[in-house]
Amino acid sequence: MRRYHFIPVFVLSCLATACSALHADEPASHQSTSGDQHGALLQFGQMHQVIGMKQHQGRVRLSDLKPVSNLFAVGALEGLEGEITIAGGQIVISQVDPQGQLTSVAGDTGDRQATMLIGAHVDAWEKTVVPKDLTDAELDTFIQQQIQRRGGDSSKPIMFRIDGEFAKADVHVIHGACPVHARIRKEPIPPSQRPFEETLHDVSAQVVGVYAEDAVGKLTHPATRTHKHLVFRREVGEPPLTAHVELLTVRAGSVLYLPVD
Repeated sequence: MRRYHFIPVFVLSCLATACSALHADEPASHQSTSGDQHGALLQFGQMHQVIGMKQHQGRVRLSDLKPVSNLFAVGALEGLEGEITIAGGQIVISQVDPQGQLTSVAGDTGDRQATMLIGAHVDAWEKTVVPKDLTDAELDTFIQQQIQRRGGDSSKPIMFRIDGEFAKADVHVIHGACPVHARIRKEPIPPSQRPFEETLHDVSAQVVGVYAEDAVGKLTHPATRTHKHLVFRREVGEPPLTAHVELLTVRAGSVLYLPVD
């Protein structure tokens, strides 16, 4: 059985954001908090704007992100032309090639922009071992419970990450249109915009995401409290890939990380 491999993010090159420099000329639809507030949510664009209203122009230039090691974020490229995950400073971009296959964009980000980006600067994490296998819905509840257990307010969005093993991951990489939105609306996707979709089994990987209650259309798709991306490798030594997670089964023994207050 093919296995996929986790990428240890803290040993890789560091990139992050100096968001305050972007705020002066930022349109209202960009909606972001100050990057100087460590742990505060940073957001450019909302899902209903980007996907539902097709306002998927660039909102933040990736080359403007500065070398700080503590940014964790998920997002999409302008034009919905790929997925972006930032994990401890490492920027991972995946797109769909002309043959419909998943490809990694490595090296210089050039003039690439994100149409939507959600993240936070996190200096320290509190870890909790997952005690049993969790379905996607059970994971949402587990994250909520851990936030409340330590006295936090689960009604406020919060970044999280999970390192470990995943029994199953239904993922996609957008290529001009969102498959989740298309299925909900029962709309066909033109062949030129068909996303990459795959079900991965027995994946050793990292998940980066945001937990957000009552945020459908802003931060999350319907029927979920999380917006999360998978970071993995096809084979050892190959470039990292990332994809948007639709459904996930987390193996017992994986580790959930939440920001230290």
